[in-house]
Amino acid sequence: MSKTKKGSLTSDENPLQKIPIVPDGGWGWVVCIASFYCNLICSGLASCFGIMLIQILDTFQTSATKISLIGSIFTGLILSCGPLASALMSRFGHRFVIILGSIFGSFGLLLSVFAINVEMLIITFGVIGGLFTGLCFFTANVVVGLYFSSRQALAVSLATTGNGAGVFVVNYITENLLAYYGLRGTLLMLSSLVLNMAVAGALCRPLKYKLVENTDKDIPLNEISTSQQLNVPVIDNNAETVKKTTSVNSLDETRVSLMTVNASDEKDKQTATKKMSCIHSIIKNLAIFFDYEILKNGNTLFMIAIYFLWSGFCVSLRVVYTTLIVGFENLASGYSLLSLFNGIGYVIGPPLFGLVYDTTGHFADVFYGCGVAFYLGSVLSFIVNIRLKMSARAQQNEGLPSN
Repeated sequence: MSKTKKGSLTSDENPLQKIPIVPDGGWGWVVCIASFYCNLICSGLASCFGIMLIQILDTFQTSATKISLIGSIFTGLILSCGPLASALMSRFGHRFVIILGSIFGSFGLLLSVFAINVEMLIITFGVIGGLFTGLCFFTANVVVGLYFSSRQALAVSLATTGNGAGVFVVNYITENLLAYYGLRGTLLMLSSLVLNMAVAGALCRPLKYKLVENTDKDIPLNEISTSQQLNVPVIDNNAETVKKTTSVNSLDETRVSLMTVNASDEKDKQTATKKMSCIHSIIKNLAIFFDYEILKNGNTLFMIAIYFLWSGFCVSLRVVYTTLIVGFENLASGYSLLSLFNGIGYVIGPPLFGLVYDTTGHFADVFYGCGVAFYLGSVLSFIVNIRLKMSARAQQNEGLPSN
């Protein structure tokens, strides 16, 4: 027997390795609630910026195009800071990253209270707030997958519902705060909500580990196949094919488009602001279901049902599908790459399809482009599933245990 550098006992023939003890319940449900709250705050902040846009216009008297950069940078950084969050998680742990992100994200919104121009607001709210809030958002989604195994899909789905809840709750809070406290008071209150994510991060205590014998067999170099090199974990019942999405749906679907509000005087602006009430914020998302003419159209109802059904699978199964492909131990790294492409898609997607509309003059072409992107994602996911099955067969034929 000899000691390793970390102090664990090993033997030359059967070295011991550290394996995380996955609760798959118990305290994991507390972590699920903490993740729900982080998703609620992050998604809510991204969606409520449109409600604040009129107030920002009134305060700084500048163009809506310039102000819209604040929300675009904020949401883009939330979705694309995955690689940074993954590196910090590997070095310091998920609890530290969430607490760090909440403190500095809250500090960024607090600095926004004292902004004297839009440029300062872009830095404080957009860059600082978006970057550190994104650390919380990414880590909160990854940590749920680490605490569950057989119930991972259920836990991740429950935590992801915080995205939709945040759209309604934070929009409602923001609307009322703007009415009572104005823009700067609202930013101060929102900074306190972000700071509360530190409490959620404190609940995400580190996993315990156990020492087990390393049963991996040495394989001659000339016998190593591609599937063995990848060491891809395979589950007997593969997850549903998940379509590729360029952004978190809950951050996209509820974006309040106020950039076209063109009030001619202060009275018109006040009227426009009052119209953006909580009731309007909710109805704008659900009004399609109360349009009786649309309810009479069976084709429309069918498309609505299909869209909401499958888009929900995309959001809730991303962590599960990432675990299936890269393995439990590489979940943070794999999900960080996915998050990065989500952010890139969110930044370039709207301008790209806006260019398509400007060129063709038809909204139908925009929807065709979106549909093609979804189908390409489905095809790629289908190819990945085939590759996983081939790897499983290759391991079984060579007498190796499949993961």
